[in-house]
Amino acid sequence: MSSFSVRVVLHNSNDYANVHADMESVGFSRTITADSGVVYHLPNGEYIVQDVDWTIHQIHSEVLAVVQQHSAAVSIFVTQWADAGVRFSGLTPVRPQLRALAWR
Repeated sequence: MSSFSVRVVLHNSNDYANVHADMESVGFSRTITADSGVVYHLPNGEYIVQDVDWTIHQIHSEVLAVVQQHSAAVSIFVTQWADAGVRFSGLTPVRPQLRALAWR
C-alpha cells in the first residue's frame, strides 16, 4: 500500500471549492493527522490519499481527470511516500486544542 501527496494549481480558474469536493469524492483528503493524533488542514490545492493500492501514474491520471473538469490549464505535482512518512509545520489544526483551565 502506498500514500501520496498531490498539489493542484488551476491556471484559468479559481474553482477550488468544486475541485475540493470532487477530489474528496474520489478519496483524497484535505487534512493530515500528526503522530500526536491532531488533525491539520492542508494548504489550499494540496491533497493526500493514504494506504491505497495505486501507482503514481494512476494517481496522476485520476487527479488530472478530476481537475480538468474545472480548468483546461492545470499543474499537478504528485509525490509518493513510504514508511518514512511526511514532515510538516505551520498547519492549522482542524479543531484547535482546548487549553486546560487553570483553577485557583
